Amino acid sequence: MRAAAKSSNEALRLQALDAYQLLDTREAAAYEAFTELARELAGTSMATISLVDESREWFKSYCGIDPRETPREIAFSAHIVATGEPLIVEDPNPSNELDLIPNWVAPAEGSDFSFNFTLEKKISQNLSIEL
Repeated sequence: MRAAAKSSNEALRLQALDAYQLLDTREAAAYEAFTELARELAGTSMATISLVDESREWFKSYCGIDPRETPREIAFSAHIVATGEPLIVEDPNPSNELDLIPNWVAPAEGSDFSFNFTLEKKISQNLSIEL
């Protein structure tokens, strides 16, 4: 997978991310419940609430995967924070370019897509959630 470009307002986005004070914080029941609900409603094998900083995608909440973070260069969420547009990967099959992503978990049987979208602060700085 090719690395995502940086957003045109990357400095402002990172400032907004820092203002949330969520990076490297402990797990929280409310986020875990939301992530599990999103996974169940979407019928996917995994879901995350991820935050993309200068160098990584850090998972505030996650279910169905093991790593707590991944390098920004291989993060789906890095693409959507750059564009602000949803990202739908119709075939996230390990036999295609996604096999380059360490710790990639193949979708559960019957779940063969990845849907990523942003959660936006009023000043339109993108955060992300991944199903």
